[in-house]
Amino acid sequence: MYVIVDGIDGSGKSSLILDLSTKIRNAGLIPINLVEPSYGKYGRAIRKILGSNEPRDVELERELFTKDRTDHVNRVIKPLLSLAEENQNFVIIQDRGYLSYPAYQAREDAEIDEMLSQHAKIAPTPDFFFILDLPPETALKRIAAGRPTSALLERLEVLEVARARYLSLPDRLGDHIVVVDADRETDIVSQQVLNIMRVFDGD
Repeated sequence: MYVIVDGIDGSGKSSLILDLSTKIRNAGLIPINLVEPSYGKYGRAIRKILGSNEPRDVELERELFTKDRTDHVNRVIKPLLSLAEENQNFVIIQDRGYLSYPAYQAREDAEIDEMLSQHAKIAPTPDFFFILDLPPETALKRIAAGRPTSALLERLEVLEVARARYLSLPDRLGDHIVVVDADRETDIVSQQVLNIMRVFDGD
């Protein structure tokens, strides 16, 4: 199975994936964790930009995200999916995928469908997209409690726009996108996700 966990910064993606991985491993399966931006050369460039205080260059961000996703898919994701097809015990869990591209990099909402189509041609569609949803104010409090915030994207106005775009995606893309209330304890959220994945009953 291949699933992607997405949502605004501070929504709890990393904590959820750690909890999911533990429970999946305890069930006798093998979790493989991935993350985007990747740690390839384009992903490292993205991380450097996002960690800076420089004004946003959306065109540069879009170019780098496209190059990073293409590289990550060809170098890592496709080989792992081939491995998983041969061994049903693997569960691939990815932190962010191509849903984050229009959520953060679209200049206006009218671009969302085109951007989704562009990156859906690059990246394999997972069995599930899980979008973790919570108010941006809560997300920023979580971020501030755990680490320094990034001046570039971790701002209230950016997160409000990104959240609205994420919530529009199920109507655009269909039933394999599941919005999950992330304003709860991680254990409760992970159990809901596992129930939807049905990884414990052989399906």
